[in-house]
Amino acid sequence: SKRGAIEHYTPEGFAEAFQKSSFGQNIRDELTAPHPHTWIKSKTLLQKATGAFVDEESKKEANSEQSLGSKEKIPKEFRLPHKNSFFRSMVLNFNRYIILWKRDKGFIIGKLAENFAMASSIGGILFNGGNIGIDTSEGFINDPDAVDTTFEKSLAIYGVFFLALWHLSQGTTINASDELAVRTINYKHIDANFFQTASFAIGRTLSTLPQKTLEIMIFAIPVYFLFNLNRTAAGFFIFLAIVFTYNFAIYIFYSVLSNLLPDKGTVQGVGITFLLLMAQFGGFIVYPDAIPVWYEWLYWINPFGWAMQALVANEFQIGTKYDGISVFGVTGGAFFVNQKGFIPGGERVGFSFAFLVPFTVIFVFILTIVLKKVRYEGTKNNTVKDQDIDEKEKKKSEDVVSQSIVTQLPFTRVDLTFKNITYDVVASTTGETLKLLKNVNGFMKAGRMCALVGSSGAGKTTLMDVISLRKTSGNVGGEVRL
Repeated sequence: SKRGAIEHYTPEGFAEAFQKSSFGQNIRDELTAPHPHTWIKSKTLLQKATGAFVDEESKKEANSEQSLGSKEKIPKEFRLPHKNSFFRSMVLNFNRYIILWKRDKGFIIGKLAENFAMASSIGGILFNGGNIGIDTSEGFINDPDAVDTTFEKSLAIYGVFFLALWHLSQGTTINASDELAVRTINYKHIDANFFQTASFAIGRTLSTLPQKTLEIMIFAIPVYFLFNLNRTAAGFFIFLAIVFTYNFAIYIFYSVLSNLLPDKGTVQGVGITFLLLMAQFGGFIVYPDAIPVWYEWLYWINPFGWAMQALVANEFQIGTKYDGISVFGVTGGAFFVNQKGFIPGGERVGFSFAFLVPFTVIFVFILTIVLKKVRYEGTKNNTVKDQDIDEKEKKKSEDVVSQSIVTQLPFTRVDLTFKNITYDVVASTTGETLKLLKNVNGFMKAGRMCALVGSSGAGKTTLMDVISLRKTSGNVGGEVRL
């Protein structure tokens, strides 16, 4: 070459120069060096793993116990299927869904408004319905007409309990299909061994507690005081605990349905069917003493029925509201409980919690099994043979080639350049402006392949959409030239 001129390598010359360089030598040394982790005892085990046996003797040796590798020699971090512990994975899932929940302010405000509106409606229609008009100065009621009047007034108490449980159940049923979007993400994460299935089920479930707590507070407290239920501290907090535990148990139950069924329509149809059955055998539409004996099991396995029992016992038999009252010789609130077939006794509250809490735990366990064993990932036909796939691909490629020959048009090669490309969007939840691209520059020469490399979320697709003028929303800035 001329003095001062730079000599350019041919591709072959460049490859040869690289191999002779220190960089090439380092790569060869790394490839030929022994692997730092020797986890097998003999070469025959490696042959067994790959199936590359030299002869039958090697194959027999590989299958013998003497040639097997020791599992204990493999470092623990390489034997564990998951990088994080169960508790760590559960916390990560909990934090992730808490962050997503906080971002969705529209959902939070909407649900709180819905629950407050229902509380105002129920409490307004049945305002002061908990005051059944007993004259405690006499301490007893024996007149049949007075008894009938008092008992009719007490029916409003049963009604408000039913409406409260129905509202909570209906809201959970309507939102059950939202779990379908979550499960598709869960499939991807589990396949990548991000976390254990049980850690997801528990972490995701616990992350709903703040939303459930807000909903119960905004709904149950106005209903309790507008309706004038048992005005004792114990009665108030037990009431909140009952409706919260029931609401959480129903949420877990419908989460199982959402992951067990294939699509939104099926989830809603089956969910409404269960809701109607729970309401029908919950102790209000058909009172416990009127349920036929062959249907009683539906009442005793029904969380709606157990919550209804607890609310009735909490109102009529806990506190001092009905103390000193005797109706036809039955003292306290037991008269009102007996008249509709409920079992009297304040201990029914404890029995209800003894049912609802294990019910919740069992269905979290069932949810874990369903997430692990049941999958709906679109249409996959595993019975199609490879030969059929090859034939289809061959036919498709032939069609593309023939079409390109027919539609081939002359064109002029051009270089593509872009300068100071910016792209801003407004976040849907917070309203703040997000800069997805900021002063990006580059060029692509005609006839040359250019690789756009970056981590997930770096903005590769966004950049390609912007320079190809495909973005129809947001603010685009900069120059794109051909």
